[in-house]
Formats: sequence, structure tokens, C-alpha cells
Amino acid sequence: MQWFTNLKVQAKLLLAFGVVLALNAAVAVMGVLELQKAADRSAAMYRENVLSVQYALLTNYNMAASGREEKRAFLQPDVTKRAPLIEQGRKELAAAEQAMADYHQTFASTADAQQWAEVEEMVKPVIADRRKIFDLLEAGKDSEAAQVAAGMNDRIAAMNAALEESGRFNAAIASDSKDAAASAASRARALLIGLTVGAVLAGLGLATWLARSMARTAREVRDAARSIARGNLNVAVSVRSKDELGEAAEAFGEMTGYLKEMVAAAEAVANGDLTARVQPRGHDDALGNALQRMVGSLRELIGQVRQQAEGILSAAGQLGDASDQMAAATGQIATAINEVTRSTVALSGLSQESA
Repeated sequence: MQWFTNLKVQAKLLLAFGVVLALNAAVAVMGVLELQKAADRSAAMYRENVLSVQYALLTNYNMAASGREEKRAFLQPDVTKRAPLIEQGRKELAAAEQAMADYHQTFASTADAQQWAEVEEMVKPVIADRRKIFDLLEAGKDSEAAQVAAGMNDRIAAMNAALEESGRFNAAIASDSKDAAASAASRARALLIGLTVGAVLAGLGLATWLARSMARTAREVRDAARSIARGNLNVAVSVRSKDELGEAAEAFGEMTGYLKEMVAAAEAVANGDLTARVQPRGHDDALGNALQRMVGSLRELIGQVRQQAEGILSAAGQLGDASDQMAAATGQIATAINEVTRSTVALSGLSQESA
């Protein structure tokens, strides 16, 4: 993750936001895909169950309607009135054939196709016999038509049984499809919930990691600033990233180094070393320029003191010479006084002897 720590704060925030958006987009895409799958399943259920039941019912209804028209044609002795009934019966048979053909597009499986093929095997003979009956009735051969109709009872019963079985088969398929759809919906719901929770956790984890990383550097800078405010320059801020906070920590380290340099110069001056060099960082370096002026002023002051001390030493030498001269003069004066004293004593003695 070194590349991530080297990013700027703005880039980190944008990247984290982008990751959260990407996760949300993934959740949205998965939701759309699952909705599409649900729509496809609904369309398949409509095609395989609803339409299959509809075509099966149409087949049964049209066969029953053709049987009804057959009975009505048998009961109608008038040929002119019988013809519309026969024509309607033929239409019902054609509609039944069409419904059986349309059922093919709803096949959900091989078993479904096989089951409907068995239905067609039962229905097609009935359709053929019923058309034969309509042809005989149209030709006025009622007795022959009645004989054909009498022989159809078993086939009609088998056809009805096959159609009923088709209904039960379609009901079973519908139940299985419903269960499959419910299971798929449950899986899709669990998947979306899992993805949503994962996206939230990933976003929180990334935000927490980023916040801690930024807060750690900020705390170190804060603690170092407080130590410096108390006069302690033995602090260090470790730089772990190259973003704005890392740059701030690096600048803080440079500031600490500068202050240590200024403190070293001040300590040297305090110890009497006026040769210490103070190099300001620029014209706006208030502390560096102030220390430089202070060292310069101290050097000038020490120079002045040295000159004055040398003058005092010279005056002291002159006073010493004058003192020596005064001592010599005092000795001479004392000698002269001693001689005068001896002379006075001598004169005093002579005066006494003369007396």
C-alpha cells in the first residue's frame, strides 16, 4: 500500500469515494441482472405454463365445441340449416389443431414434449373421425355417420383422459416453476444483501483506515508542537506518507532542526564563544536575524570593553611610574631631613661646650 500512502489527501479521499461508488455500482449492476433474470423467468413461466395451459384448454374447448356442433347437426334434419352447423364444427376442429400446434412453442422439457405427443395421438384420430362424420352428414348419410360416431366413444374417453393428464402435468410444472422462482428470488435477495453489507463494510473499513492513518500523523505533529511549546526540542515526527500531512510532518522536522541550530548558537554565545556563526534562512527569518544582530552587538560590546581595559591598563602603568618617582623624592627628602637633624644636634652640642 506504499503507492496509496504516497498519494495526496485529496486523491486518497477521491479514491476511497470512488471505491465506495464502485461497490455501490456493483450492487446496482447485480440488482439489475437479477431483475433481468427474474423478468426472464417470468416470461419463461408465462410461455411454459400460462400459454401451455391456455393452448391445452383451447384444444379441449374446441374439441368439445366440435362435438356439440356434431350433435346439433345430427338433430337438424333440414339440410340448409345443418350446413352452418357442420361448417362451424369444422372450424372448431381446425382451431383445435392450431391450438395443438401452438402448444409446441411452450415446451419446457423433453418430458413436456413427450406428454403432449401422447395427447396428440389421442386427439388426432378423434379429429379425423369427426371430420368424416361431418362429411357424411353433409352428404345426407346420417346412418353411416351415426355408426362412425358410435365407434368414437372409447377414443373420445381416451382423449379426455389425456387432456386431463395434460392439465395435471402443467399444474405440476407450474408448481415446480413457482418453487424455482421463489428459490431464485431468495438467492438473489441473499446475494444483494451480502453485496450491500460487503460494500458498506468495505467502505467503513477503508474510511476507518484512512482516518486512522491521517489522525496518527496529525497527533504526532500536535504532540511535537506541544513539546516545543514547553521548550523541549528533542522531538521527532516520523514521516510515513508523502501527502499533505507527510509534507507537514517533514516541514515540522525542518523547523525542529532550525530551532536546534539556533539553540546551539545561543548556547555557544552563552558559554562565551562569540565566534559562533548564525546563518539566517532569509530576510524574513526573524529569530535568525535577531540572533545574528545579538552576536554582532556582543562582539562590538566586547571590543569596546577590551579597548577600555587597555586604556585602564595604560593609565595604571603611568600611575605606577609616577608613584616610583614620588617614592624616590620622598627618600631624598628623608635623607635631607636626617642630615639637617644631625647638623642641628651637632650645633646644639657645640653650643653647650662653649657655654
